[in-house]
Amino acid sequence: MKIINIPFVSKPKAKSFTKWIAKYVINDKWLIIDEWCELLEWTEFRWKEKYWTKFDKNVIKFRKELMRDYKTNEKLSSEKIRYINNYFFNNLWTILSHDKFTTWSNPTWSDYNIKRTPYIIYWWKYNQYMFINFFKNIRDKEKNYIRNSNLKQINLEEYFDMFPKIKSNFLDFNKVLFTALESNEINEITNKIDNSSDVNEFIELILSPNYKIEINDEKEKNELRIWKLRRIFKNRLRNIKPTDHLFWELPEDMCEAAHIYPVSEIKKLDLRYWYMIADENNWVNLPTQFHKLYDNNKIYFNENGEILFTNDDYKKYLQMMFPNNKNYKIINTLLNEKRKNYIHKYNIDILKK
Repeated sequence: MKIINIPFVSKPKAKSFTKWIAKYVINDKWLIIDEWCELLEWTEFRWKEKYWTKFDKNVIKFRKELMRDYKTNEKLSSEKIRYINNYFFNNLWTILSHDKFTTWSNPTWSDYNIKRTPYIIYWWKYNQYMFINFFKNIRDKEKNYIRNSNLKQINLEEYFDMFPKIKSNFLDFNKVLFTALESNEINEITNKIDNSSDVNEFIELILSPNYKIEINDEKEKNELRIWKLRRIFKNRLRNIKPTDHLFWELPEDMCEAAHIYPVSEIKKLDLRYWYMIADENNWVNLPTQFHKLYDNNKIYFNENGEILFTNDDYKKYLQMMFPNNKNYKIINTLLNEKRKNYIHKYNIDILKK
């Protein structure tokens, strides 16, 4: 028998996260017969007594004893971590199996959701986020198995080398998430992903403080985020009828998709607002000439969708170019409240600087 060690983090959306190793014991048939967690670092405590009514009384007692002398956000000592790991090893045999004990370290308080585990893998070649619940499909029970420490230690990569089919199945199982988080390409596959019902969850993962854990350079990490969010944005627009918002008789290749509230400004905001980069409502399709003027703050919209000019000469020149159009206005069917809010935000934050 062997034991697989897989690092992961819980609290993926928290400012400070908790580091663990998931331990899986496998038999000679490569089936998992036991599993538990080992805590490496705990960087945050939250006093959420209202949740404790869900838990076994022994777990509640354990939490109270552990937390009694610790304030919120205080880092655990190595002594306390050993205490926790000993408790896990001796009491919580199925901490990764979604039973009632799972939730006490579950960052999402998801009521033991067996479809999507809160535990997320990162590993050197596989340091994108992957859901560990793949392993639920290859479990077995051995009545004669007794927990002990005399097991050969292997990592996820070694496990995959031993069982190439498992590696293939693992990657297939996570294909959608892998593609959503890793690909910068715009194609039919990413278009389908970026317009799926799960796309907001992908965006949350991309904007998580723990996105790309192996990258320490925040600038590099943010560039990756922007590429992914732009991809989602562009793929979303592919499913929208490509008529020009102002001059719908113009051919598509004479128009360009423009963010109403620009990416250059969104990047200056807190990370939690970066979802606006991928929001299809933060978009208006403009003739190329208008787009250039808009990017340089020469024209803007009022909240009725009408174009206003910072210089009357620009209006005169554009009327010469488009003599049949007297009203420069976003068509009413596209002027929803979300788009109006972006227009308002642009006018307040940018034009009045």
